[in-house]
Amino acid sequence: TANLGSVVMFGGDHYLMANLLADRNGMLVHANGLTWNQKGVVLIGRSGAGKSTLSGMLTESGFDLVADDRIILIQKKDRLILAGSWCHGSVARVTNTRVRVCDIYFLVQSPENRIIAENSIPIKLKLVADCLVRPFAGKLQWEKVLKLLESLMNEKIFYTLYFDLSKKICPMIKERL
Repeated sequence: TANLGSVVMFGGDHYLMANLLADRNGMLVHANGLTWNQKGVVLIGRSGAGKSTLSGMLTESGFDLVADDRIILIQKKDRLILAGSWCHGSVARVTNTRVRVCDIYFLVQSPENRIIAENSIPIKLKLVADCLVRPFAGKLQWEKVLKLLESLMNEKIFYTLYFDLSKKICPMIKERL
């Protein structure tokens, strides 16, 4: 890379990218993406939820980081694809990795470690929509983004992940995959 903080020379590349993805059945999400044995894991959460902390614990346990803070999700026929993004957070690593998403975790810091399937469509929709990078978009792009969100809501890949700092959650995630 040219070591630039921006492709289009303003601090909102992620908004431009979100707009372009809307036309390609994709979206940009405030999340971290990792892989384990060619299986994609997405950690969704607002700032302070523990995305970077848990990503660090998982990489120490053998996971590979695809993207930090902003990831690309693209719907391809019957599967959801995780891809890296240059719109990154604190880890300035850009990859061209593309992998099928197996699990999407909504993060909750907790004194215990557990993973619970999230079946409530309104809760899933709210949690994903809260972390969506909103495009500079007109009605047509928003309709495409909302259609993609709607198609994802019936997928059985959403979980609420409660974790502490003991790293005991790492083998639990590996076991799920």
